[in-house]
Amino acid sequence: MKCTKIDDLYVYLTKCAKEGKLALHKYENTKAYKKMIREHVFDRLVRFGVISNKNSSNYVFCKEKMPTICNPIFAWYDKKQKYVDEQVEKLLKI
Repeated sequence: MKCTKIDDLYVYLTKCAKEGKLALHKYENTKAYKKMIREHVFDRLVRFGVISNKNSSNYVFCKEKMPTICNPIFAWYDKKQKYVDEQVEKLLKI
């Protein structure tokens, strides 16, 4: 494994962005920026299984530390999951 010591992360990330090695999004108080952040968080919650595991420390952390972003996502998932469970139950009764 190759490790690189970075003295100033901001300087390093800014340099990488200027070189086209990464996209660095600076905070913007706009609907578009907030939407991008919300979609990014949603993707990670789903991708890493946080959204479906209410007993995990990550779920609790997100719910407590990022309620504005996470709680609507968790509520949506719970509603969707309830609907899926109801449909499966209906299918099993046939």
